[in-house]
Amino acid sequence: MVTPDPLGYPLFVYGTLLSGCRSSEAEKLLDGARLLGHASLRGFLYRVAAYPGLVLAEAAAPVHGELYQLASSAQLAALDAWEEAVPLTGTTAEYLRCLVTVESTAPGSRQAWVYLYNRPVAGLPRIAAWPASALD
Repeated sequence: MVTPDPLGYPLFVYGTLLSGCRSSEAEKLLDGARLLGHASLRGFLYRVAAYPGLVLAEAAAPVHGELYQLASSAQLAALDAWEEAVPLTGTTAEYLRCLVTVESTAPGSRQAWVYLYNRPVAGLPRIAAWPASALD
């Protein structure tokens, strides 16, 4: 199996890394990254705490977000740590960074990294978008 070049693909963000939703810490994490445009993929968003978790589902409505070209491998490693995408000793990683197909405004569909929620969603409220209130 060939491991993809981590910087060969943009990062799709859908929650607290979206422009307009970022804390100062999130701003620092994306410092130097270049916004490529808007994109979407099909899945369900859940309110985990003060942030969302995404679970892919083909039958779901599109989740809208942004695509960023990251500046360095160090930036990606910092994002992995912030998203808790690296397993802690004796625990399951909260998110997995996965390569998925997103629908981009230009040039159409393309591969991108995304952080997918990696824990049970039972009991978590489903939301339509971030930021948003729980669905009825």
